[in-house]
Amino acid sequence: MKTFNGLLLFLFLASCATHKPSEESIEIPQIKAPSASIAHPLTNNYDLLMIDHGAFQVYYDPKIRSARYVKYMGLAQNMKPTSAHRRDKFSADYLLVRMGLSSVAPKEYVGSGYDRGHLAPAGDFGYDQSANDSTFVMSNMSPQKPKLNRQAWRLLEAQVRKWICGEERVKVITGPIFNDHPALLKSGLPIPVEYFKIVVDETPPRKVLGFIYSQNDDKAKVVERVVPIEVIELKSKINFQDELPAEIRTSLRQPSSIDGWTEKSCG
Repeated sequence: MKTFNGLLLFLFLASCATHKPSEESIEIPQIKAPSASIAHPLTNNYDLLMIDHGAFQVYYDPKIRSARYVKYMGLAQNMKPTSAHRRDKFSADYLLVRMGLSSVAPKEYVGSGYDRGHLAPAGDFGYDQSANDSTFVMSNMSPQKPKLNRQAWRLLEAQVRKWICGEERVKVITGPIFNDHPALLKSGLPIPVEYFKIVVDETPPRKVLGFIYSQNDDKAKVVERVVPIEVIELKSKINFQDELPAEIRTSLRQPSSIDGWTEKSCG
């Protein structure tokens, strides 16, 4: 009997080893955690999940179903107009779905009074239709008041594109800021009180700028919202030291001057 059972086990293992995945098999992408453990006002200390969409990376908190920040590298050569266009096809993040993680559905914003605000803006990914489409995953969205999303924040995004075209290579980091007891959408999704953006010039001489906008900003000028990076770290409870060039890590109390940034039209 033991010999028979052993033969069955051998045949079972052999069949598993030689089984070929079907064409519908899904390759699970690698998830990486950032080096710094961060604290969120709604949770204990933990590491975020890095969800890699190729053109941009989402540092995602599955406990609150929200990105804590999104990062991408803006290149001047990618800012020139191409045939890619915005198609507004919002969808649940397919990478999160494949991994069995909780994700946000587009309908959760319906009737909420909030826009599905991009963290990595579609306008920075016009060089490729697939990359542009990928920015419409809901993990790249955050509840923004319409006036902020369509006015002040949109102007900031346009200004960053000009800096990318002028400086040629700029890292962009964007995320929400929550208070200790955030308001919620009906689905339970927390609503940020502010948003931050960090732009890092990756070409010498390296420099960095930080911005914070409130949900009520609509006509704020870009220069009026410049803040030290350490203020962003304090409010977001995220340590961005590893994202900054070594030569400017010690100068987080004083942001670089906007006048020191080269801007060009991307057209």
